[in-house]
Amino acid sequence: MKVQKLLRLAPFLIVCIMMIFTWNEIVLSHVGRYRHLIAAFLFVINIVLYFFSFRYGVLLTGITLLLATFDLAAITYEIRSDAFFVAMAGLEISTPYIQPWSLLVLVVFLVINLKYLISSFKRPVVQNEA
Repeated sequence: MKVQKLLRLAPFLIVCIMMIFTWNEIVLSHVGRYRHLIAAFLFVINIVLYFFSFRYGVLLTGITLLLATFDLAAITYEIRSDAFFVAMAGLEISTPYIQPWSLLVLVVFLVINLKYLISSFKRPVVQNEA
């Protein structure tokens, strides 16, 4: 396996380790939320997808991390969500809830895989002859 391909797998391997620890705690404590089930479902699909198409596997890893960042899936046992508020002239505006560990892994994912995803899913330009 090429080093570049292994580097692109690094965020997925980080998610694998996080999911193993998460499900170990869930099995021992019998406390899992629906967000854990969503992440587990996406994780299993992601593993299968990597065997069929590497680029779609990388894409689904990014989608899973995006959902986990915005608190729709949970890849950590403890679900910790933060939101930030800005108050101006009596109007309070808040950001969506964000899971910090998922955001960190998403940033690592984007640093490693953004160019690959853009070049992999770019449509060829068709020139019209007039």
